[in-house]
Amino acid sequence: MSVLHGPDATQRATLIAWIDRVAHAVLTAYGGMPLADVQVLVIPVKPRRDSAVLFGQSVRGQGNALQLLVNAQRPASEFADDWMAVHELSHLMHPYLGDRGAWLAEGLATYYQNVLRARGGIYTPQQAWQELGDGFRRAA
Repeated sequence: MSVLHGPDATQRATLIAWIDRVAHAVLTAYGGMPLADVQVLVIPVKPRRDSAVLFGQSVRGQGNALQLLVNAQRPASEFADDWMAVHELSHLMHPYLGDRGAWLAEGLATYYQNVLRARGGIYTPQQAWQELGDGFRRAA
């Protein structure tokens, strides 16, 4: 994991604890990391909105990576509530599906972001079911 330019020691510790918690959730639920070699880049940026995690993406192909753009100035509680890091990491739990399979890849990641957080102790099972149900209602 690399935290790029900017955060002070306290902010850096918050970001590392957040990624450690996400990794623990995946290890607990999946029995290991989905891929042996994944680079996680946490990139502090000047925010345009009041969110801890502003954007995330998984990168496949020439190495596997997660890129997470964050507002390092937000409190630790907002990182603890984040869904995006788990979502992006869950993309690595299945084979790359290409552009035509993007809809399935997003569906799997959206499902797994809730399952992994529940199995990893970030959510209760009831919270995970609530989030899944809310997502289904938004998509209907």
